[in-house]
Amino acid sequence: MFCSFILDLIWATYTTVAKPVKSDTDMDSLRTLTRQLRVAKLVSDRDLKHTDRKLATQAIMRKWLPLSTAVLKMVTRILPSPVTAQVKRAQKLCIVSSERLEKSSQHAQVFHSLKSCQTSKNAPVVVYICKVISVAANVLSDYRQIGLASNVEVYVGVGRVYSGILQEGQPLYVMDPKFQGISEDVDIDTVDPRTVKHVTQIGGGVIKPYIMMGRELHKLNRVPAGNIVGIVGLQEHVLKTATLSSTLACPSLTKMPYQAKPIVRVAVEPEDPRNFGALEAGLQRLYRSDPTVEVHVQETGEHVVVALGELHLERCIKDLRERFAKVAIQVSEPLVGFRESIVDGTVSAFQEKIVFKGLLNPETDSSALSNREEAAIASDAHDSKAALGTTPDGTLTLRMRALPLPVETAKLLEESALLIKRIELSKKAAHESGDKDASADDNPMVEDIVAFKQKLAMSLLASESTLLESLPLDKIWSYGPRRVGPNVLVNNITGYYSLRANIINKLRRMCSERGDVKKDQDVGK
Repeated sequence: MFCSFILDLIWATYTTVAKPVKSDTDMDSLRTLTRQLRVAKLVSDRDLKHTDRKLATQAIMRKWLPLSTAVLKMVTRILPSPVTAQVKRAQKLCIVSSERLEKSSQHAQVFHSLKSCQTSKNAPVVVYICKVISVAANVLSDYRQIGLASNVEVYVGVGRVYSGILQEGQPLYVMDPKFQGISEDVDIDTVDPRTVKHVTQIGGGVIKPYIMMGRELHKLNRVPAGNIVGIVGLQEHVLKTATLSSTLACPSLTKMPYQAKPIVRVAVEPEDPRNFGALEAGLQRLYRSDPTVEVHVQETGEHVVVALGELHLERCIKDLRERFAKVAIQVSEPLVGFRESIVDGTVSAFQEKIVFKGLLNPETDSSALSNREEAAIASDAHDSKAALGTTPDGTLTLRMRALPLPVETAKLLEESALLIKRIELSKKAAHESGDKDASADDNPMVEDIVAFKQKLAMSLLASESTLLESLPLDKIWSYGPRRVGPNVLVNNITGYYSLRANIINKLRRMCSERGDVKKDQDVGK
């Protein structure tokens, strides 16, 4: 469905525009495409005829689906408002439990203000800074008034106001992520902030709030709760993330979780050794301005930059050269990092290729799970060994359980890699042709498939594990990695196929009501 409704149009656009324009027929096909996308009046023939087809594609795509507009529309349609969202998020935002916060009236006031997104004048101010970015001073609307040169780099803390009204020049406390809160038994009014660990104080007249409008930052006098704000004046107090509050009764808010971890690392050094100081200062600015980048100094003295991927690394190096260090630097080849993990004592032939043999323990017996483990895994309501993931709106929950396969089963899957690959290719061909009524008996591999499934079932039965014996082999979704290998993904969702049929029928009715015959036919493929 995603392919039919979204990707097909994008692929058609790229395929059509990528062809060089050699005749009027080519131009007619491009004009037809722009009419279908409803951008015919926005894209000129000059753009369509551009010799660089990449620029022609960008001209159409930017008019058809501009990123800023598309993202903003989906945010306003799907995401809940701050008032609604903070009721659900309040407990997860605070690193201190709600029970502990409720014990003190001062702590409870902050928690309830944060939870209800209060915007009254008397509500305590709570702001979370999620990252610090470095921008040129000329993007500030008042940079001339405050006497800054246009090319000076300015640190701006980007965050959200969760409670109260943030005002220009307001004195605030800065809690770094290690701050665990003040004991409920202590009167907050008697606490000297200079004696509290991981807390600093910003005096009056220091901070300046800005609203972020594209690349520009426009100065504001006050920002009520629920808004995203840029704050200038935190460079001496905030490294990457922090919580700002008008009271010490506020706990430090939890860090933003990042799904990806930096994995690509390179060593950097200046081409001219005399610029080493500039490089170190530039690395500090880079580290502060990017919440996901890491900077290390090796025992050998090398400075290492760790990024999320090649594109992220390319951007970091470019910023380091052009904005932060402003010196010529040399970049090494990517450095390989080793990662350790915990695996079952016995390993398959596939694992033996990548695991150091000296780490293997031949005396460890692998396959069978203990009765206690099986009882815990079989528990459906309180399964401690199952991983749960819920969408932000709470409508969908994904529940997954990982189990070690017996060694014999893993070996069988490896030895049958070619057959599994042929099965997957056959499924793909049937899907693309839309031949849903093809009989399994017509498949020339049917005997091999039956024999393979019998061997697979026997290997699981030999494990003497009740859970593995009961795996529904007819509900195998995929093998892995890359659809071929000793890993198996099994769909064990109760009533899945009837639920899927209901969803497909509902989508077909929606397409029919809209008169979209083609998409109606494609639904469910």
